[in-house]
Amino acid sequence: MTFQIESNLDFDVKKIEYVVASSGGNDSICLVEFMIRNFEPGTFLVLYNDTGWSRKDWPARIDEISDMLRDKGVPFVKTLSQGFSNVVKERKGFPMPASSMQFCTQELKTLPTLSFLTEHDPDCNWTIVTGRRREESNNRAGLQMYEYDTTIYKGRDVYNPLVTFNEQVRDEYILSFGLTPLPHSSMECFPCVCSNKEDLKSLKQWPDKIIEIKELEVSMGHTRNGKPRVMFRPYRCGGGIGIESAIAWAEGARGTKINVVPKEYQIPEVDYSKYRGDMTSAERVVFWSDIKSQCEKLGYDLSDLPTDLAYDDTTKAGQEFSRQCDGGLCGN
Repeated sequence: MTFQIESNLDFDVKKIEYVVASSGGNDSICLVEFMIRNFEPGTFLVLYNDTGWSRKDWPARIDEISDMLRDKGVPFVKTLSQGFSNVVKERKGFPMPASSMQFCTQELKTLPTLSFLTEHDPDCNWTIVTGRRREESNNRAGLQMYEYDTTIYKGRDVYNPLVTFNEQVRDEYILSFGLTPLPHSSMECFPCVCSNKEDLKSLKQWPDKIIEIKELEVSMGHTRNGKPRVMFRPYRCGGGIGIESAIAWAEGARGTKINVVPKEYQIPEVDYSKYRGDMTSAERVVFWSDIKSQCEKLGYDLSDLPTDLAYDDTTKAGQEFSRQCDGGLCGN
């Protein structure tokens, strides 16, 4: 599969040596400033993946970065994916925080990046530059500055020049570039499937995004067990089904339970009155089995739809989802 690209400048592939991976967030801007200070113009380009799921104000920031880099003689290349909503519809379900089930990253970032690299660097001579830092997490504490023959980039080397940077140094680079450090992470995917309570609460500032998510959820219908397909799994959101219920849970006090299936997510004529947000795993299995039986008696054909394992933490996928989540949703 090939993906369209947009670039603020023409670039000579024969002169390019480095591709700078960028999300537009703080580490990415620091990284770009580092490259400008230490490498000749024309020897590197900046690559950004448009996921089609950014926060409403994020494209304006990306355009600003693109313009600033154009003025500095640095190519800024943007890959255009099929978009988060289309991927969800194609997969008949939403991705989950569990790393093995985050197909959104693969479809919206990894594949467009590899497509661009394959087309413009078929011999794998370019080096990929990332803004990862050891200080960010325990998982990155042992990150090396150089990684050779990487699998994810089809044998290309990876250079991580910011491994020893702390936030103070990073922010100094951002200011030098001409931007102000952000008080939050990158918003090229908003909300992320790994959103925590604070992320969910922040959605109240973006009502258009809530409407977009709800319309997508409702359009996705139900699994073959009669469960509504929603972005944030109910058993990790106090039983809340649908984006509005997930936000209500996030805004509530600790232990808040959402004990209703919103009408928009119900199958007509099916009785959801026994639903409780505080049901045990076993009780959930019984409840959804009853919903499935009601659907069958009423003649609803759900047999062509895959089962959503995320609802059942007795499954391997559900347990992995639960393991990676903290405070109700995956922390980040």
